[in-house]
Amino acid sequence: ELDSFAESSGGSSFGTGTSLAVNGSIATNVVVGAARAEIIDSDVTTTGAVPAVAHDASSLSSDLVTSDLVQSGTRYFRYLGSGETGVDLSQEDFSDASRWEEVAAGTSVRALNDALIEALNKSATVSGDTAVGVSLAFNTVGYAPTNLLFASVDALVGTSLTPSSDAEAIARIVNSGVSSSAGLVVDAQNTATIDADLSNDATSAASALVNASGIAASAVLALNRVAGGALAEI
Repeated sequence: ELDSFAESSGGSSFGTGTSLAVNGSIATNVVVGAARAEIIDSDVTTTGAVPAVAHDASSLSSDLVTSDLVQSGTRYFRYLGSGETGVDLSQEDFSDASRWEEVAAGTSVRALNDALIEALNKSATVSGDTAVGVSLAFNTVGYAPTNLLFASVDALVGTSLTPSSDAEAIARIVNSGVSSSAGLVVDAQNTATIDADLSNDATSAASALVNASGIAASAVLALNRVAGGALAEI
């Protein structure tokens, strides 16, 4: 979060004197990273039995009791609640840790990249004569850090002078043998997100008995860009 404020009072009541307020802010947020889960040049054997499930995740109406197991594809989840009736499991969010915990079964290779930027930039400029406010905000996920000039050109023209360094999620099995009695899952998910709010306000409040005048100018330049990917392979 970035807040900036500039204020200048006006001149005299007879229209003489000058007042100038100038406010500028620059905010840059950069996230570069990847999530990788891999089995390489290995032999993996799992012999655990498949859990005994009470419900299937496609069920539209299920009566749940504590510790019930639900199968969703090749994944298994234990119900943590105290009991419910008529639950539509097809609409259930199994990632809700307050209601479900995943039960490991078989062999799973999973990668999750949930890179997140939350940016709030506020700028205010107030003057009795001339007020000028300029705000620059650059938020990127999956791009290498760069200089102000390249970032500004990218924002203005839509170019890609800044090289990408994708925020990827990679899950894979390479040159390996896997023997699993309870299934095999290779899963990659990328939920990289930018949530940005930018405001820039310039106010001229000219006040005099004679010859009152004022100028207010405000400019904003913003760039929000995500480069990412998800790859799951065997």
